[in-house]
Amino acid sequence: MKFVPFVLAIIMVFQPMTVIAAAEPNRLDEAISSLGLTANQVSWDLRQIQDFQQDPFRFPWFDQLHSKPLELPREANSTLSRFESCQNIRDLVVMAARRSAHEVARWPMGPVPEINEKEPLLSSLEELYQSRGWRLSAKSREELKKQCDSLSPAWQKQLAEFIGYTRQAEEYRNLAIRNIKPEQLETIFAQTPIILGETKGWPIEAYDAGLAFDASFMYYGAAQISLAVDSAIALLDKEKPSLFEVDTPFGRITISGGGDDRHDCQKQLLLLDVGGNDSYTGWVAGNNGLENPVSVAIDLSGNDTYKTNYNFHNSMGSGRFGFACLYDAEGDDNYNAIECSQGAASFGVGVLVDKKGNDHYSSVNLSQGAAEFGLGILQDQEGTDVYESYFASQGFGFTQGIGLLQDKGGNDTYIANDTDIINPSAQSKEHNTSMCQGAGYGLRAEFDNGHSMSGGVGVLQDMGGDDFYSCGVFGQGVAYWHGMGILSDYAGNDNYKGTWYVQGSCAHFGLAYFQERAGNDTYQATMATSIGVGHDTSVGINVDLGGNDIYNCFRMEDGKKVYAGLVAGCGNNNGIGILANIGGDDTYDIGATPSLGQYGGPMPCNGGTTRDTMINIGIFLDIGGNDTYTAKHAKENAKWIQEPPKDCPDRKTDFGIGIDAKDGTIKPLF
Repeated sequence: MKFVPFVLAIIMVFQPMTVIAAAEPNRLDEAISSLGLTANQVSWDLRQIQDFQQDPFRFPWFDQLHSKPLELPREANSTLSRFESCQNIRDLVVMAARRSAHEVARWPMGPVPEINEKEPLLSSLEELYQSRGWRLSAKSREELKKQCDSLSPAWQKQLAEFIGYTRQAEEYRNLAIRNIKPEQLETIFAQTPIILGETKGWPIEAYDAGLAFDASFMYYGAAQISLAVDSAIALLDKEKPSLFEVDTPFGRITISGGGDDRHDCQKQLLLLDVGGNDSYTGWVAGNNGLENPVSVAIDLSGNDTYKTNYNFHNSMGSGRFGFACLYDAEGDDNYNAIECSQGAASFGVGVLVDKKGNDHYSSVNLSQGAAEFGLGILQDQEGTDVYESYFASQGFGFTQGIGLLQDKGGNDTYIANDTDIINPSAQSKEHNTSMCQGAGYGLRAEFDNGHSMSGGVGVLQDMGGDDFYSCGVFGQGVAYWHGMGILSDYAGNDNYKGTWYVQGSCAHFGLAYFQERAGNDTYQATMATSIGVGHDTSVGINVDLGGNDIYNCFRMEDGKKVYAGLVAGCGNNNGIGILANIGGDDTYDIGATPSLGQYGGPMPCNGGTTRDTMINIGIFLDIGGNDTYTAKHAKENAKWIQEPPKDCPDRKTDFGIGIDAKDGTIKPLF
């Protein structure tokens, strides 16, 4: 016992010391506290938000998130991680449905269709024919049986299950549209996509259809038929089917061989092509009417061409009052459409998945992961790809729509055409309104007939490669009128080119989040309200997490730089704008104000409205590196604070601050 103290002393002497490193300073907290605020005050009162015009189409989660702007990055990253985790088509559908506040299909699978094990395909077809009053003569049944027997047992069962799931999808589709007047359905089908009717006046039938549309049923049916699509893709990896073709009340089922085939799709339920350099026209993977509730095309290999010649040929994964899916497994493919195509939806669910190859996507409107009253998804898993469109595309959500463009790798190019001016913007007639590349958009009718339609959610998620992005006005993580837009690029040296309202900026009650996770990136915004700017009760956040980055906010006129103001971390008219950059030697060629942590457009002093008490704030943060500034008010290793408005010095609502520091964090901005 006498040796115990000595032994304990030795143990204590040689016990490893725990060194607690000093926590890095949170520069966002520092910026907020330097203004005499708390994080909770960088917000709007929920009652203030809801005092403004309401409409029946707003997502139920939107106002709560809108009132707490600093929670936007968390919500955006949660959305991104959920889409990143998707392993198949069903996952994509279910996750998109959840983002729209429709919790469906949480179980791995719903009811499985009952299959006659002895003659699964023949029995399924006979039951379908009988249910629709199609008479099958003895001779016709004999020919049909021969066709069915030519397929392997595995493929007979697979097609039988597909028919069963299609019947489920139709049942739930019919429930989704049960409250829409039957005499209006054909008219509404012809009018969609309704986003294109803005300049001509909105059809009241479409507005009423939106009120009557029960999306949960539509999305559940889409999740069910997605099970059959995923299992067919899995079976194709193991066993290729023989040739087969048969008509059904839902459309034609076709299995073609490995040659260079030409498919002119009209009313197609299922098209499987096992190889060859094929060409597709018409309604390929597109619902061509209410009697075609499901349309699926699967191509296994080859350099394929998909083309539509008319705007009413919605195709290439275009769900209109139904479910449509195109899956292309490999090859350098060319997708050429006009509107409502390439992973698009209008009152439905549309999916395009391209697994391998260097692909080219071209369209005009509502394409490439775009939706209104539905889910539109384009996923490209591999290759160097080019995406071209004009308007409402490349991750776009209009009212009650979730649009996702997810590219998993490759050096990609995203172009929202701004040289062929077919849709001049209100901000600058020399440029198109794009609403592309992660854009959420709604109809603002407070100055008109009052029938506003809150915006949807648009997401562009690029997960690797050196990429190029180009657009006109409104793009690259943008939102308008209670919509939400997200652009996230995971890696690579990327180049962004835009005009006005771009790169994490928005207007009129929108939420925009732009995130660059790595790489030496270049940002060009030639006009105002860009790169982390919120205008009119909007939130715009731009976060760059690494690399030597260049920010150019000017345009050239007569050989001289004309700098743009209201850029790079500004709030305007009760807006919240944040630009935050961590790491790297960055260059900010920004020479006008407000910019770099300032506010613009303070509301009139003592205006006597609720806006007198609503915050208007711009925050700029640069952490690490040796940085260069053109603006006179911004400096390396410094802090700058904008003074209150001279005509209203006592009002504590307008704030501007910038911090350049050697170290620190910016949580919770990423």
